[in-house]
Amino acid sequence: MTVLVTGASGYLGRHVVCHLVDQGRAVVALQRGKDGDFGDGVAVACADLRDKDALMQVFHSHEPEAVIHCAAAIPREITVTEEVRSEADNLDATRTLLAVAARHTTRRIVFASTISVYTGDADVHADVYTESSVARPEGFYGRHKLAAEAMCDEWRAGCAGRSCVILRFAGLHGAPRKSGVVHAFIARALEGEPISVSAPQSRYSLLNVDDAAVAALLAVDRPSGPSFRVFNVAGDEPCDLATLAAKVLTLCGSRSPIAPGDGEPRYAVMAIDAAREELGFAPTPLEVWLQREIDQFVVLQ
Repeated sequence: MTVLVTGASGYLGRHVVCHLVDQGRAVVALQRGKDGDFGDGVAVACADLRDKDALMQVFHSHEPEAVIHCAAAIPREITVTEEVRSEADNLDATRTLLAVAARHTTRRIVFASTISVYTGDADVHADVYTESSVARPEGFYGRHKLAAEAMCDEWRAGCAGRSCVILRFAGLHGAPRKSGVVHAFIARALEGEPISVSAPQSRYSLLNVDDAAVAALLAVDRPSGPSFRVFNVAGDEPCDLATLAAKVLTLCGSRSPIAPGDGEPRYAVMAIDAAREELGFAPTPLEVWLQREIDQFVVLQ
């Protein structure tokens, strides 16, 4: 099976390509520019996902049986300009990709979606999102991702034999990303600086990017079941920010003080029972991948 990965030079896409290569898969790494180096054994294709003619050439050349759609535009700030960019790169690009895939041999789409499709904070009583939770996103990024999910379902329904798996990822962490709460806590701890935790009781599901890549491969290989399926994908140990900071300090052997604030707590916790049972997804224990990230941080400094 040939697997095409969109956004292959991006954060998630590059990890997905690496995992496919490690498994000896036939991989097509699709990127917008020409700056990606994926090593031997990877077919590299360059095209803007909104360019139908360019995409047609890529699909004609490689005829992928499966597509892992990782390409996305995550807003840097909440502005009209960023909303326009999000619509172009998250909606228009997905629409064109699906139209081209429909005319070729592709039979499975795995779409990298997001926890942002859910509405606001999780229910304070359940304190968890399940796949049946209300999907009513507040921000334009979540709205665009949810609309793209619906497009994938329409593509699947358009022809017998097609299937689509939606993976709603929790926030991704791990090298080489140098943003996010995990990286910030590790950096402060290793520097011996105070760790500022503005809302210590905020509780989140965290996801290591390598686990996200593994989930994508499991979705490609999903053997049976409904032709359209949505899965939450996250780590198995949600924790509040105060606990996360304490774990980082312990693993770093740091004496940095924790500086707690009194910010309003937020909750973004996902249930992953379905991914465990149907995909065989088994996330890496939190302390294991935190230690790995700390070790990599030290090496890269």
